[in-house]
Amino acid sequence: MVYYEAQGGPKVGTTGLFGRQYSDASVIALDFSPNMIEMTKKRVGNKAKVIKADLNEPLHFIEDKSIDVILSSLKLHYIKSWNLVMSEFNRILKRY
Repeated sequence: MVYYEAQGGPKVGTTGLFGRQYSDASVIALDFSPNMIEMTKKRVGNKAKVIKADLNEPLHFIEDKSIDVILSSLKLHYIKSWNLVMSEFNRILKRY
């Protein structure tokens, strides 16, 4: 997982590498692979905090109702049980 923090804008959670630059958003991006973590660190430089995380485990490091959007591309098919990850996504998403 990668955590990208910028001033202003929405907080966006992504469970994989993100291809677009969200210059006005704080982005939290997660990945389980150490290789992907290193690639992401190189790609985003000092604009991101990169975090290795397993979506099969609770996301304790993300506060309740702190995320505006979750983008997950090509990740959920690796999840053993969707109950935990969907419960965690529900916990961290803001209510509008």
